[in-house]
Amino acid sequence: LYIISSIFTWLATVYFLTLTLLQLVKRKTVYIFLLIAPFPFFASIIITSPDLFTAYFISILFWSMSLFFLVQYAKSKNIYIYISGLTFLIFSLLCLEYIIPLLLLTIFFPLLYEINKIDLLKKESFINLFLRYFLPVIIIALFFLIFKIYLVKLYNNNQIIYGLNTFNLKSFLQAFYYYFVIFIEVPILLLETIAFIFKHKLFFLFLSLLILIFFIINNKINNDNKIQNTLNHKNEKFFILILILSLLSSAIIFFISVYPSSTFGYYNRMMLPSFVSLTILVSIFLGKINKRKYLVAPIFISIFWIFSMFIQLDNSIKSWEIRVEIMEDISKKIKKIKTNDNFVLIANVPFFLKDNYNNETVFFTRWSFNAHLNMVSSLNLSVWPISHRILIDPLFYPGHNIINKFNSISNKSNIYYYQFEEDKEKSIFENLGNKQDLLKKIESIKLKKINNHPIILREKIRLKLIKLIQENFFIR
Repeated sequence: LYIISSIFTWLATVYFLTLTLLQLVKRKTVYIFLLIAPFPFFASIIITSPDLFTAYFISILFWSMSLFFLVQYAKSKNIYIYISGLTFLIFSLLCLEYIIPLLLLTIFFPLLYEINKIDLLKKESFINLFLRYFLPVIIIALFFLIFKIYLVKLYNNNQIIYGLNTFNLKSFLQAFYYYFVIFIEVPILLLETIAFIFKHKLFFLFLSLLILIFFIINNKINNDNKIQNTLNHKNEKFFILILILSLLSSAIIFFISVYPSSTFGYYNRMMLPSFVSLTILVSIFLGKINKRKYLVAPIFISIFWIFSMFIQLDNSIKSWEIRVEIMEDISKKIKKIKTNDNFVLIANVPFFLKDNYNNETVFFTRWSFNAHLNMVSSLNLSVWPISHRILIDPLFYPGHNIINKFNSISNKSNIYYYQFEEDKEKSIFENLGNKQDLLKKIESIKLKKINNHPIILREKIRLKLIKLIQENFFIR
């Protein structure tokens, strides 16, 4: 139900953005946006990780509703619609403030609509537009920052504000890497679909449908444009500039939080605001291709875009199936033995699929592994999920890595070992004994490379850059 809710929430967001764009750009652009926007291929964890639903998706939904209402106000001048727009903007920030880079769109989309409809010099003063659209958004953002930085501390005993970190060299490096993600990682992610795309039986059906859709859009759109009010050429350039600035300013998310920007894995959830700005820009670019001989470009960009998401969803389902199989298998085996307070289970399991595309995780956090197993088995057990990479790389999920937490395992522990490998018919379940026996087993796993998973190209590049920075700047 969480995943279904996430999908419908995202589709509702796309719907409100579509209604907004209809007031500003050509219908061809809107149709292309409607085609590709439902597939957030470099922010995919938002859909496949249900626990992210409430904050991340709802924040974007409220922002899109705010944008829609403010553009509608520019059209109707209804004060209640205006108040609704600002109210939903407040709701959005209170859910999650990562929509801050999108505030540029909140300010300038309705402003551009008004400028496009009136003679600015004769009928409306710039100061009036400034007070109506720019100033309220800035005031709301400033009040929120005051609330986030100062007022939260009044009821936060730890004095640690989630999502805010001390500015340092790492902040600048994380923000700078964001541009690498947008201009290098995203294209690589699309190109990497080639290795997977022909494995899908429906590929050629979707390719045929896309070709048909683009020919229909290209041939029928001219009549629609005659009745569609759009931005003039000068304002359209400014519109594109605002979108580019919004896309570039998303680096502030990673500067403030010091979270990694990435197209793969758990942290690509932070890329959703960037996806909004980039998708509108791509839709505008593809919408400008009119000649039939050039239609191959938007068709293949769209097919790679959509299938990138399909591959990730397919792998997420496979990961889910393996996860359920492992949990049921462990639960059956544990119930055949006697457990006590000293019981510790070391579970050597896949962290990624062998057919890894975008680090669609099977397992990766200790707390989620424990929670799932305890739910299935109705027991309260201490479990450590491991894989080959966990044992050779202390920086791989460091907070959940047994190598970094080895001292937390008591010398009195009664240690059991479970092993499951993808595509293997049988699992292994045995009593290891004490910590010395566990150390011997760890060396054996390293040597045999059990549950060794392929590292995707984009992560290899990131790891090499991290190593280079650590060697030259002495930071972790």
